[in-house]
Amino acid sequence: MSPARVLVVRSGARAFPPVPGVEVIEYVSHAIEPVAPEPAEWSAGWDTVMVTSQTTVERIARDASHADALRRALEHGTLVAVGEATAQALRRRGLPPDVIAAGSARSILESLSTSLSGQRVLWPCGEDASTELARLLQERGARVTRLILYRKRAVPPNPGLSSEILERRPAAFCATSPAAADWIFAGLSSDAAERLRAIPAVALGPSTLERLADLGVERVEVAAEARFASAGKLLARLASGGAGT
Repeated sequence: MSPARVLVVRSGARAFPPVPGVEVIEYVSHAIEPVAPEPAEWSAGWDTVMVTSQTTVERIARDASHADALRRALEHGTLVAVGEATAQALRRRGLPPDVIAAGSARSILESLSTSLSGQRVLWPCGEDASTELARLLQERGARVTRLILYRKRAVPPNPGLSSEILERRPAAFCATSPAAADWIFAGLSSDAAERLRAIPAVALGPSTLERLADLGVERVEVAAEARFASAGKLLARLASGGAGT
């Protein structure tokens, strides 16, 4: 018996790991383009520095000036990681976080003081990062600066994707970001899109869940952790229950 198949659409350079007992069909939706902020943008006496993605950690680690600037910013500030995967990425670069949230914007809020009046918050992130977190922090009185370190550039649609979905019939799929979800549906034929909407989907967080629901996907589940390994485990479970449908 051939293994169940799953489809993964992700952005960036990090490959999706193998999933035991499951064949993974993987597509890359976006390339990561670095953005170089001015060094002075890092320096403002920050009270808190938030890191909300592993890609941000990678961008900082690849640029010595960014890494040095972050260390200077943290001399008197608190480092907050959005979740354990981002925290691990920071630790590997010698930047252990002071606070680890539970993987969402609202969990970052819950990890911080109720009143942030006058607090200066630095948020290095991607151009596509949702502004909801900044808005919620500002409502508590914080002064938030978004420091854009990278942007996502959509790769051209793959002309064979629709045929692959219709012929190989994956039992479940995962979109690792709202941008990845938009990319895959924008490039599909109507038959392939209908097929994809009918199979279970895995999201890495609530924003992707909401986007997949907006795109008409009938069943979406969020991985226990915002990590590829966690998404792989959920994909395997969904595929084993839905293979051959």
